[in-house]
Amino acid sequence: MAAHPARLEIAVASYSGALQIWDVDAKVLLNGRDFDASRLRPRCLAYDPNGNYLAVGFTSGTVKLLDPSTLEDIATFKTCKDPILDLCFSGEGDYLAVADADHHVVLWQLEYRGGDADELSASAAEEPP
Repeated sequence: MAAHPARLEIAVASYSGALQIWDVDAKVLLNGRDFDASRLRPRCLAYDPNGNYLAVGFTSGTVKLLDPSTLEDIATFKTCKDPILDLCFSGEGDYLAVADADHHVVLWQLEYRGGDADELSASAAEEPP
């Protein structure tokens, strides 16, 4: 579960593959997406500081950055083979730290090229051993 930094919304995910965005005040489901749980089981969630991106860590070691309004993929990273246990954006939102079950932390540097979410790239500061 993750709380939006600027709106009364929460993102909720489950091992069934479901990802939902809820309006906390109105108690209304705003959006949802179902991942194929045989390949992608959501494990953890994090919004960037501005609420423009929602990071989802999966048990497969995959990380996806989504548009929180549409839940469409913006970028996908494969950091490892082990489950992602935690995700955390830096205060400026230009780094994403990803921790896995094998005690590795990968720091992704996010580069925004323009104002569109589609113009995002990332590079790992160092690959896990």
